[in-house]
Amino acid sequence: MLIIRRRNFENFIRSKADTQIFSVKFKYKDTVENRKLGRVNHVRPMTCRLGVSAYVKGVEKDRNATDKWHHVLTVYEMTGQDRKDEAYRRINLETIFWAKIGGIEYTVID
Repeated sequence: MLIIRRRNFENFIRSKADTQIFSVKFKYKDTVENRKLGRVNHVRPMTCRLGVSAYVKGVEKDRNATDKWHHVLTVYEMTGQDRKDEAYRRINLETIFWAKIGGIEYTVID
């Protein structure tokens, strides 16, 4: 398992996982809504891709700049054969702690 610093993670994942499928694990953000749902410090695994443009409508032109400003990564979540739950998601880069890209596992540290 390799280690990568959080400040380098966004550029690293964009260069390594350009259009290939990869996995991440992150913790839900500690908010009032998540506390009510019992998701505090809950780990969420996700299999996703970057660079998907299917089903995109009315999205702002400069999404990458907006994502960088808010420290999020917009991905397309892949859920398997049943595509009803597949959707675009925005992952907070500050909560990702693990990734698997091209069969190599990475631990994300501060």
